[in-house]
Amino acid sequence: AVAAWRAAVARALALSARRRLQVEERWRGICRLASTAAFAAWGTAARAARRAAEGARKRKAFACWRLLAQEQRLLKRYLRECSAAGFQGVSQGQHPAPGAVQPADFERLYAQLAAQRWEGDAGDGASSSGLAGQGLEEDDW
Repeated sequence: AVAAWRAAVARALALSARRRLQVEERWRGICRLASTAAFAAWGTAARAARRAAEGARKRKAFACWRLLAQEQRLLKRYLRECSAAGFQGVSQGQHPAPGAVQPADFERLYAQLAAQRWEGDAGDGASSSGLAGQGLEEDDW
């Protein structure tokens, strides 16, 4: 009877050990799957954040380029106007011709450049520049 009891206990212990090993193996598999899923989600989020940051940098660079191109057009127009006037300038009692490039045009443009540089994208561009409202056409910017 003792031998039969000993054999039954040995079988129960072996079965218990096998089941514990199976549970541990399943647990490791689940942890491996969870780790893989977490790293995949992290990688996806990191790629999306990188794309968003690159897009923001590109938008900001394009906005700065657009403002610098606008500055170049204003400077060329100003030089044409000065050349046409023979570099005489405006005397104290006179007013510049309507539609002529004014120092305020440059001040607004440089304020936008500074805002773009230090504050980020401040607007959608020409509509926020105020220059169109000053009688300057986009070709003259």
